[in-house]
Amino acid sequence: MVTLNPTEPWKPALRMLRQAKQLGLEVVVAVDSRTTEEGKSAVRAVADRYIDFQNTTAWPEGALNRLLDEARGSWAFILSDDEEPSAGLWDFVLKDPPVISRDRTHYIWRCRMLAPLPDWSAHYAVLDTYQPRYFEREAIRWPGGFDEQPVSKAKEIDFDFVLWHYTLWSPRAHRQAKIVLHENAWNANWKSHPWPFPGRASYLYEDHPEKYASLTEWEGQRPQ
Repeated sequence: MVTLNPTEPWKPALRMLRQAKQLGLEVVVAVDSRTTEEGKSAVRAVADRYIDFQNTTAWPEGALNRLLDEARGSWAFILSDDEEPSAGLWDFVLKDPPVISRDRTHYIWRCRMLAPLPDWSAHYAVLDTYQPRYFEREAIRWPGGFDEQPVSKAKEIDFDFVLWHYTLWSPRAHRQAKIVLHENAWNANWKSHPWPFPGRASYLYEDHPEKYASLTEWEGQRPQ
Protein backbone atom coordinates (compact mmCIF):
# COMPACT_ATOMS: atom_id res chain seq x y z
CA MET A 1 0.00 0.00 0.00
CA VAL A 2 0.97 3.60 -0.64
CA THR A 3 -0.85 5.98 1.69
CA LEU A 4 -1.34 9.65 2.47
CA ASN A 5 -3.02 10.39 5.81
CA PRO A 6 -4.45 6.89 6.39
CA THR A 7 -6.31 8.03 9.51
CA GLU A 8 -8.82 10.08 7.48
CA PRO A 9 -12.19 8.86 8.81
CA TRP A 10 -13.43 7.73 5.37
CA LYS A 11 -10.36 5.62 4.61
CA PRO A 12 -10.27 1.92 5.58
CA ALA A 13 -6.46 1.81 5.26
CA LEU A 14 -5.45 0.86 8.81
CA ARG A 15 -8.25 -1.67 9.13
CA MET A 16 -7.12 -3.27 5.85
CA LEU A 17 -3.48 -3.37 6.93
CA ARG A 18 -4.44 -5.04 10.20
CA GLN A 19 -6.60 -7.55 8.36
CA ALA A 20 -3.77 -8.36 5.94
CA LYS A 21 -1.46 -8.93 8.89
CA GLN A 22 -3.99 -11.20 10.61
CA LEU A 23 -4.27 -13.22 7.40
CA GLY A 24 -0.51 -13.81 7.46
CA LEU A 25 0.48 -11.45 4.65
CA GLU A 26 3.64 -9.37 4.77
CA VAL A 27 2.56 -5.74 5.11
CA VAL A 28 4.73 -3.30 3.14
CA VAL A 29 3.66 0.36 3.18
CA ALA A 30 5.05 3.49 1.54
CA VAL A 31 3.94 6.59 3.46
CA ASP A 32 3.67 9.90 1.64
CA SER A 33 5.91 12.51 3.24
CA ARG A 34 2.93 14.86 3.75
CA THR A 35 1.20 12.41 6.10
CA THR A 36 0.44 13.55 9.63
CA GLU A 37 2.57 12.23 12.48
CA GLU A 38 -0.51 10.42 13.78
CA GLY A 39 -0.84 8.62 10.45
CA LYS A 40 2.85 7.72 10.29
CA SER A 41 2.81 6.29 13.81
CA ALA A 42 -0.31 4.26 13.08
CA VAL A 43 1.32 2.69 10.01
CA ARG A 44 4.57 1.93 11.86
CA ALA A 45 2.55 0.03 14.45
CA VAL A 46 1.28 -2.48 11.89
CA ALA A 47 3.69 -2.52 8.91
CA ASP A 48 6.38 -5.15 8.52
CA ARG A 49 8.27 -2.77 6.25
CA TYR A 50 7.84 1.01 6.37
CA ILE A 51 9.02 3.22 3.47
CA ASP A 52 9.30 7.00 3.59
CA PHE A 53 7.99 8.29 0.27
CA GLN A 54 8.96 11.85 -0.60
CA ASN A 55 6.12 13.11 -2.77
CA THR A 56 4.77 16.42 -4.07
CA THR A 57 2.33 15.03 -6.64
CA ALA A 58 -1.31 13.93 -6.55
CA TRP A 59 -0.49 10.34 -7.50
CA PRO A 60 1.57 7.62 -5.78
CA GLU A 61 2.90 5.51 -8.67
CA GLY A 62 6.46 6.65 -8.07
CA ALA A 63 6.53 4.55 -4.89
CA LEU A 64 5.09 1.32 -6.25
CA ASN A 65 8.42 -0.06 -7.48
CA ARG A 66 9.96 0.59 -4.08
CA LEU A 67 7.15 -1.40 -2.49
CA LEU A 68 7.88 -4.33 -4.76
CA ASP A 69 11.62 -4.12 -4.14
CA GLU A 70 11.18 -4.07 -0.36
CA ALA A 71 8.75 -6.99 -0.23
CA ARG A 72 10.05 -10.51 0.25
CA GLY A 73 7.24 -12.68 -1.09
CA SER A 74 7.18 -14.02 -4.62
CA TRP A 75 3.69 -12.58 -5.22
CA ALA A 76 2.37 -9.08 -4.52
CA PHE A 77 -1.11 -7.71 -3.90
CA ILE A 78 -1.38 -3.93 -4.33
CA LEU A 79 -4.08 -2.18 -2.30
CA SER A 80 -4.81 1.56 -2.22
CA ASP A 81 -5.63 3.26 1.06
CA ASP A 82 -9.25 3.92 0.05
CA GLU A 83 -10.06 0.35 -0.98
CA GLU A 84 -11.42 -2.80 0.63
CA PRO A 85 -11.23 -6.27 -0.94
CA SER A 86 -14.28 -8.49 -0.92
CA ALA A 87 -13.99 -11.69 1.09
CA GLY A 88 -13.59 -13.64 -2.15
CA LEU A 89 -10.70 -11.45 -3.24
CA TRP A 90 -8.91 -11.89 0.10
CA ASP A 91 -9.32 -15.66 -0.27
CA PHE A 92 -7.96 -15.55 -3.81
CA VAL A 93 -4.74 -13.75 -2.93
CA LEU A 94 -4.06 -16.14 -0.05
CA LYS A 95 -3.72 -19.09 -2.44
CA ASP A 96 -1.31 -19.92 -5.22
CA PRO A 97 -3.08 -18.67 -8.36
CA PRO A 98 -3.70 -21.15 -11.16
CA VAL A 99 -1.27 -21.26 -14.07
CA ILE A 100 -3.50 -21.14 -17.12
CA SER A 101 -1.47 -19.47 -19.87
CA ARG A 102 -0.36 -21.67 -22.76
CA ASP A 103 3.32 -20.97 -22.16
CA ARG A 104 2.91 -21.93 -18.47
CA THR A 105 3.72 -18.46 -17.19
CA HIS A 106 1.58 -16.65 -14.63
CA TYR A 107 -0.90 -13.96 -15.45
CA ILE A 108 -1.31 -10.54 -13.94
CA TRP A 109 -4.72 -10.75 -12.27
CA ARG A 110 -7.04 -7.76 -12.75
CA CYS A 111 -9.83 -7.61 -10.18
CA ARG A 112 -13.09 -5.74 -10.63
CA MET A 113 -13.01 -2.28 -9.00
CA LEU A 114 -16.37 -0.77 -8.08
CA ALA A 115 -17.02 2.59 -6.40
CA PRO A 116 -20.15 2.39 -4.22
CA LEU A 117 -22.04 5.51 -3.26
CA PRO A 118 -21.66 6.35 0.44
CA ASP A 119 -25.14 4.98 1.21
CA TRP A 120 -24.54 1.79 -0.81
CA SER A 121 -27.62 2.53 -2.92
CA ALA A 122 -25.70 2.12 -6.19
CA HIS A 123 -22.24 2.17 -7.68
CA TYR A 124 -20.76 4.83 -9.94
CA ALA A 125 -20.50 3.40 -13.44
CA VAL A 126 -17.63 5.63 -14.63
CA LEU A 127 -15.42 4.06 -11.95
CA ASP A 128 -16.34 0.47 -12.81
CA THR A 129 -13.02 -0.85 -14.10
CA TYR A 130 -10.52 -3.69 -13.89
CA GLN A 131 -7.25 -3.07 -12.07
CA PRO A 132 -4.01 -5.12 -12.19
CA ARG A 133 -3.46 -5.88 -8.51
CA TYR A 134 -2.18 -9.45 -8.02
CA PHE A 135 0.97 -10.65 -9.78
CA GLU A 136 4.42 -12.15 -9.41
CA ARG A 137 6.40 -9.48 -7.60
CA GLU A 138 9.12 -9.15 -10.22
CA ALA A 139 6.78 -9.35 -13.23
CA ILE A 140 5.65 -5.71 -13.35
CA ARG A 141 7.04 -2.19 -12.98
CA TRP A 142 5.53 1.28 -13.03
CA PRO A 143 7.12 4.11 -15.07
CA GLY A 144 6.05 6.41 -12.23
CA GLY A 145 4.66 9.36 -14.17
CA PHE A 146 1.12 10.66 -14.21
CA ASP A 147 -1.35 8.36 -15.95
CA GLU A 148 1.40 5.97 -17.09
CA GLN A 149 0.38 2.32 -17.24
CA PRO A 150 2.49 -0.44 -15.65
CA VAL A 151 4.92 -2.30 -17.89
CA SER A 152 5.15 -6.08 -17.99
CA LYS A 153 5.81 -8.95 -20.37
CA ALA A 154 3.19 -11.01 -18.55
CA LYS A 155 -0.32 -11.24 -19.92
CA GLU A 156 -3.26 -9.83 -18.00
CA ILE A 157 -6.50 -11.60 -17.13
CA ASP A 158 -9.72 -10.16 -15.67
CA PHE A 159 -11.73 -11.81 -12.91
CA ASP A 160 -14.78 -10.64 -11.03
CA PHE A 161 -13.81 -10.68 -7.38
CA VAL A 162 -14.61 -7.14 -6.32
CA LEU A 163 -12.27 -4.51 -4.93
CA TRP A 164 -14.45 -1.82 -3.34
CA HIS A 165 -13.12 1.68 -4.02
CA TYR A 166 -14.29 4.27 -1.47
CA THR A 167 -13.05 7.41 -3.23
CA LEU A 168 -16.62 8.77 -3.40
CA TRP A 169 -16.85 8.58 0.40
CA SER A 170 -14.38 11.44 0.79
CA PRO A 171 -15.70 14.99 1.34
CA ARG A 172 -16.66 16.82 -1.84
CA ALA A 173 -14.02 19.46 -1.16
CA HIS A 174 -11.37 16.73 -1.13
CA ARG A 175 -12.57 15.39 -4.48
CA GLN A 176 -12.70 18.87 -6.00
CA ALA A 177 -9.12 19.57 -4.95
CA LYS A 178 -8.03 16.22 -6.40
CA ILE A 179 -9.70 17.08 -9.70
CA VAL A 180 -7.73 20.35 -9.96
CA LEU A 181 -4.42 18.58 -9.31
CA HIS A 182 -5.18 15.78 -11.75
CA GLU A 183 -6.40 18.16 -14.44
CA ASN A 184 -3.18 20.17 -14.20
CA ALA A 185 -1.11 16.98 -14.48
CA TRP A 186 -3.28 15.75 -17.36
CA ASN A 187 -2.78 18.96 -19.33
CA ALA A 188 0.96 18.93 -18.65
CA ASN A 189 1.09 15.48 -20.30
CA TRP A 190 -1.03 16.40 -23.29
CA LYS A 191 0.89 14.20 -25.74
CA SER A 192 -0.04 11.12 -23.73
CA HIS A 193 -3.77 11.80 -24.06
CA PRO A 194 -4.72 14.68 -26.43
CA TRP A 195 -8.37 14.83 -25.42
CA PRO A 196 -10.22 16.76 -22.69
CA PHE A 197 -9.74 15.79 -19.06
CA PRO A 198 -12.58 13.42 -18.01
CA GLY A 199 -12.08 13.58 -14.26
CA ARG A 200 -14.92 15.82 -13.19
CA ALA A 201 -17.56 13.28 -14.13
CA SER A 202 -15.49 10.57 -12.43
CA TYR A 203 -15.46 12.14 -8.97
CA LEU A 204 -18.44 14.49 -8.63
CA TYR A 205 -21.10 11.81 -8.47
CA GLU A 206 -23.61 14.23 -6.93
CA ASP A 207 -23.77 16.07 -10.27
CA HIS A 208 -24.18 12.96 -12.44
CA PRO A 209 -27.06 10.74 -11.22
CA GLU A 210 -27.37 9.36 -14.76
CA LYS A 211 -24.10 7.48 -14.17
CA TYR A 212 -25.36 5.48 -11.18
CA ALA A 213 -25.69 1.72 -11.68
CA SER A 214 -27.34 -0.98 -9.63
CA LEU A 215 -25.31 -2.90 -7.05
CA THR A 216 -27.66 -5.88 -7.15
CA GLU A 217 -25.25 -8.06 -9.13
CA TRP A 218 -22.52 -7.53 -6.53
CA GLU A 219 -24.52 -7.71 -3.29
CA GLY A 220 -22.91 -11.01 -2.36
CA GLN A 221 -19.47 -9.41 -2.39
CA ARG A 222 -20.27 -6.46 -0.15
CA PRO A 223 -18.24 -6.22 3.07
CA GLN A 224 -20.07 -7.55 6.09
